[in-house]
Amino acid sequence: MKQGKKTISFYWAVLLIAALSLSAYGLYQGIVLPNSAELQLRQGLRQLEKAAASGETEALEKTLAMMDEETLLHTIAEAALEGEEKGDVTALAFFGPAAVERIGPGVSPEQLGEILCEEEYPASFRAFLLEITLYAHAEEKEGFLFPGGEYTDRLRGLIEEDAIQNDVVLEYAMISVPWEENSATLQRIYETRADNPYIQGRALELMAQYDPERATNELFAMAEGNKWIGMGSEALKSYFISLNSLRSPEAAEEALRTTTAMLQHIDKLKDVSRIGTAIHHTGCLMGRLHMRGLPLLLLEYEDVLSDLPEDILEGTMSVLGSSYLFWEIDELLHSEDPAVVEWALRWVEVYPLQYYIDSLEPIRDQGGPLGEKAAELIERANEELLYMPRTDLATKEGDWEVLNERNRLEHERQREEAMAELAENGRG
Repeated sequence: MKQGKKTISFYWAVLLIAALSLSAYGLYQGIVLPNSAELQLRQGLRQLEKAAASGETEALEKTLAMMDEETLLHTIAEAALEGEEKGDVTALAFFGPAAVERIGPGVSPEQLGEILCEEEYPASFRAFLLEITLYAHAEEKEGFLFPGGEYTDRLRGLIEEDAIQNDVVLEYAMISVPWEENSATLQRIYETRADNPYIQGRALELMAQYDPERATNELFAMAEGNKWIGMGSEALKSYFISLNSLRSPEAAEEALRTTTAMLQHIDKLKDVSRIGTAIHHTGCLMGRLHMRGLPLLLLEYEDVLSDLPEDILEGTMSVLGSSYLFWEIDELLHSEDPAVVEWALRWVEVYPLQYYIDSLEPIRDQGGPLGEKAAELIERANEELLYMPRTDLATKEGDWEVLNERNRLEHERQREEAMAELAENGRG
């Protein structure tokens, strides 16, 4: 049942909860929230700015530590208000550790609900209090931290009642709640929030995570009649992210169908960067499932892709070639079709992993232009010692975890050597 508000008026409507409940550890007090007049003075923020002017980190940390809980909370609200005015979305990160330790434990589920629904506070302030409160009251299960059930129940109720009006706060609340038994709420949000592609997309992504069967009905209808044509960038991104969450062969086939349709009708894309989004997410999903076909599809539409900004294809090839499709690129190096081998070499050129070397050697030994390119790439692979982030996808023998660690240590040694040289030159 929705809680009523107890308010006092002084520029802003605020809630002051005194004794909320008794616990085994003593009286459980709510936090004291600021009012607008106090925020406008920015007194706590000025204290921190004065300490920061000294240039000493210790002075800043000491000033923060000397603040009582009420002053600390007021200062966070001041920083949120000032960050909102300046467009700085990272303004509150500095307060995280202190807020989790000193403020989060004092917020009850009821007070958290009142805070999230109080429109007078900056959205970033409310979202920050949500985050630090859930972290402070997290429950450990099997080595992982999960938000406390009383808090997520309260959040779920607010979302189901449409009590949170600010969409930034609503999105934070949505991703903080487990939805296994309440996914109908997500479907309702998805169907009714076409006005906000971020909220609509988040609802779809959460459906795919918590109720794959319900999400499948929504997702697999997208390719019918080329519905992707009318989708904005955010909606399209959420569509592919949701397919990745399903992580099924059927989802991969759906993603490939949509990507193929987009390549076939690329003139209908108002923003050509969307094809990069499609290729990237389709490749990630197919790579995880060891499903083949995307590199050869891109070869088929190479002429279309070559007309796009270079970073769309090259950037996508770099990510997929290094992390998700390297095993398939390696297979294509063994093709009897020279055009396919040439295409595979282009992928290797973007990110020349040592993984490819034993497949490049036969091409090198055959000579000719392809052999020359293979020899060049073998040399680069041995020189650059590149990482292979998803070693779990490797399909041939080799201790790739050990190789990656060796390469990491070598890169670290080179970096330290370069830094030492710069320092030496600076002294000179």
